[in-house]
Amino acid sequence: MPVLYVPAKNGNVKAVQLLLSESISREDPYWLTVSANLMSSDAIFQLVGKGLNEQNLKKLLLVAAQRGHSPSQYELSKFAKTSSGQKRWLTEAAEQGHVKAIEALYEYYASKDQVEKTQRWGELASKHSPQIAVRLATQVWKSGDEAYAKQLLKMAQEQGHVEASTMLSLIKKFSPLSSIKTNDPTSATCTMAIQFVAATLPAMIKIDKIIDRFSKDSRFDDFPVCFNPPVWVNAPTMQCGDDPAVRLSCSLSGLIGIAGQRPFSHAVVVAEHGVANVHNGIMYLDENDDYQVFVHEFAHFAGFIDEYPINESMAEKFCSRNNAPNLVFSKTAPNINATQFAPYINRYPGLALSEARTCQTNEFQAFKPSSELTFLEQHEIGRIPDIYLDIWRKVLTERTSLTPAYVNFAQYFDSSGQHAEAQKWWLRYHQYRQIPEV
Repeated sequence: MPVLYVPAKNGNVKAVQLLLSESISREDPYWLTVSANLMSSDAIFQLVGKGLNEQNLKKLLLVAAQRGHSPSQYELSKFAKTSSGQKRWLTEAAEQGHVKAIEALYEYYASKDQVEKTQRWGELASKHSPQIAVRLATQVWKSGDEAYAKQLLKMAQEQGHVEASTMLSLIKKFSPLSSIKTNDPTSATCTMAIQFVAATLPAMIKIDKIIDRFSKDSRFDDFPVCFNPPVWVNAPTMQCGDDPAVRLSCSLSGLIGIAGQRPFSHAVVVAEHGVANVHNGIMYLDENDDYQVFVHEFAHFAGFIDEYPINESMAEKFCSRNNAPNLVFSKTAPNINATQFAPYINRYPGLALSEARTCQTNEFQAFKPSSELTFLEQHEIGRIPDIYLDIWRKVLTERTSLTPAYVNFAQYFDSSGQHAEAQKWWLRYHQYRQIPEV
């Protein structure tokens, strides 16, 4: 080994290569370091992926990294045993403009919810990664900084990112809460006027897809339902829950602000995380819920009840009541002629009741006017029997059993002691439920 060192030190490339090879084969850490010190940083880096064992590669990379060689610093970060060691080498590489190190730091701080550092490295990464630009845009949008989010989306758009272009287009299409026109007209033919509200950027994309799918869904062509122009309200105002395992809910202040300027009877709020549900006249959807989930929840607006087994407390509430549009509750099998489904017998010859699984935790049994597995038991199959559509249409047309969002607003003001304001919404609720003149 010493024989090779002299010519290697004097710049003989072949001697350096032989010295390195001998050091590796003998697993001699001293001569390995000596060899590395005689090599250029780029030459050391070229050994990555050449079959060296981890220990030898780390020693070589350390020499180059300590010289300030950013590619070696980035590679060395992968071998760090601690987060502080990883951050040290990533930071040194990133501060020299190493793109992968910058992106890695963004991912690291994003996973730790360290907002300032996430934004610092995310902004730098966005210059090279449109995907990160879009992700960062959705994050800062949630914080209420719409202007900065738009800048990031434009940066991604310039790099050819299609979703960024879509988001920018939808931001223009959706009205912000502050620009809603007073008394924006709603069609007089609609017994249900639905206001879609996006609490996040991805929610805008989801709402746009739902509206498009619904407009092309012939099953609902003659439903007296209208969609108001969609609105976005920033996340700090909406204050939505963020637990994927919990029923989604949001503050009502943003919706009440919209209702004061634009009439609607029902609302659909799409937020980041949470279990889809309907509470009176408000539907909450997770931004990852698909169109079939929307249709399932849309039926709940008309009072339809789930046909999968509901929990004990829900069964106690629903299964002993008179009926639901899609279900009859009884301890024994009822005669269909004595149920609300009797008017449909002539139109559907052979119509019969079948057991539904809704009330399995209760002494009552639920019966449905179909033997099919429907969208109310498994939303993903999307199957809506024709009789359900007829019943649904009748409920919407009569609207005496519909519960609009006015109830949510009235309860909100009552709970905060603002009874005079609550009375205004209770009045609107009772006016809404009156049978419309023909």
